Amino acid sequence: ILFVDDSPDVLEGIRRMLYGFDSVWDLRYAGGGAEALALATEAPCDIVVTDLQMPGMDGTALIRRIRALQPATRCVVMCGDAETPDAKAMACQGYPILEKPCDGDQIRAIIETEIRHLDRTGATKEMKQ
Repeated sequence: ILFVDDSPDVLEGIRRMLYGFDSVWDLRYAGGGAEALALATEAPCDIVVTDLQMPGMDGTALIRRIRALQPATRCVVMCGDAETPDAKAMACQGYPILEKPCDGDQIRAIIETEIRHLDRTGATKEMKQ
């Protein structure tokens, strides 16, 4: 599971909220789209949770590039306002939206939902259990 956000504080918050889950899930963090794409290229991801608005490569472009490389990857969009045109467009395309600020329960719930989707499609790679 790869988390992508240009704010180090947001990534640190997610890391704290998911403390202990690193023994269950392979958690990785990237500070932007280019870094995330590099990480996903060297080790494919089952799930990418990305901020929508980032400098350089934004979340929409990142999802498009990752899905081109790894079509089975599940993608979740994080954003500060789910009512923006970009967020609404992503929701219309079927991407789950995680509105910031969010809590650990919300993050875990959306990840567990995405894992169930992977399990149904048979696309799940081996995860640390």
